[in-house]
Amino acid sequence: STSTTLDEQRIFGKHGDFVTAPEISQVFGESLAVWWTMQWEQQSTTQWKYVECGPGRGTLCADIVRFSFGERLRDSLGQGLQCVHFIEPSRLLRKEQRQTLESELIGKVQWEFVDDKASAAAVDPPDDLSAIRVRWYDSFAEFQQSQQQQENLPSFVVCQEFLDALPVHVFEKTSEGWRERLVDVALRQDLEKEQTEDYNQRDQPNDNNRQLRDTRKPRLRIVLAPDLTPATRSLLKVNDDGFRSDEDPKSGFGDVCEICPEAIFLAQDIAHFLEENGGAALIVDYGEEGSTDSIRGFENHEQVHFLSRPGMVDVTADVDFGALRHAVERRVSEASIGNNEAAANRRVESFGPVTQGKFLVSMGARERVIHAIEDDNTTDEKAEDLYYALERLVSPEHMGERYKVMALAMKDDLQASPPGF
Repeated sequence: STSTTLDEQRIFGKHGDFVTAPEISQVFGESLAVWWTMQWEQQSTTQWKYVECGPGRGTLCADIVRFSFGERLRDSLGQGLQCVHFIEPSRLLRKEQRQTLESELIGKVQWEFVDDKASAAAVDPPDDLSAIRVRWYDSFAEFQQSQQQQENLPSFVVCQEFLDALPVHVFEKTSEGWRERLVDVALRQDLEKEQTEDYNQRDQPNDNNRQLRDTRKPRLRIVLAPDLTPATRSLLKVNDDGFRSDEDPKSGFGDVCEICPEAIFLAQDIAHFLEENGGAALIVDYGEEGSTDSIRGFENHEQVHFLSRPGMVDVTADVDFGALRHAVERRVSEASIGNNEAAANRRVESFGPVTQGKFLVSMGARERVIHAIEDDNTTDEKAEDLYYALERLVSPEHMGERYKVMALAMKDDLQASPPGF
């Protein structure tokens, strides 16, 4: 077997396929922590949990925990943190996340790591009551199940550049109705190579040469399904003719629609979890309200065809924030229709999305950077890095408008929306 190092498999950072916001500046994580602090102050208990879907290298969690143990909050927010829950199926990334946390807050925080499924569901308290337990789960559903026998505590749930990596179904409108795009394998014979090999080896006929001449190179391609697929019927809700009941059959030929069922279900699951336990969630990703033809691939910070190297290319698609909002709102409507007054009153709603630039600025990101630059211990080189990192996070020309922030939080009759929204 071949051993694999973290560096060989790293997909985050300057040596990977892409750089995420937490890797650019710790101000990003601190800004999310500012928002959570304002939400936490409205909760009825001091204790809380941190839940992150797709934590990458663990940088965002480390920044938020560091902020929580700041001087002003040492006896409140930081001391109230009971557990960190990571939704991460990759054993390789779990190892790197542990390394990141172990290197943070030495002398302030003691970690207790739980990384096997049997003990992850245990309800026993940590051996050291002052330690923060870190647990991993393969999915959010597994995490939810493990919490059924746990004490209900307000939780800060974060999905930062997670939903864009979930699989999507892609549909295209044709003259015969909506059809799903599928991945097909095309067998293409390399005639030039075959002719050369035939010529060089024609005097040495054997089975190996015949096998070499018959070799075909697999090629992946996109094709349209010849008929309606189950996904087309269930997700687009088309009729037997392949059209939606509320659309003009002659309009929009060539239009493309992407639907990510896992993102929709996850948003609903998070809302349900928050209603049972309290807390709030932030979803940060690139996307719009609505669906476009956006699926693409990245490798070594370069955009490539997403089928070019299966398993080696980061495949991504824009998040449809409108679909997420509709999924959460539908839960509220269903609770109201079912005359479940308690569920309707204790409901989680979606807020936003707003641009990442607007959200970070409203959380004081600019003031934090100015304060750090003006510190006497900040070198000119560090000050320049801080400035350009902030510009990259909030500027419309960079990540400021391309990335959006959506919140899931309890509806407050006295408050139209949470801070930043």
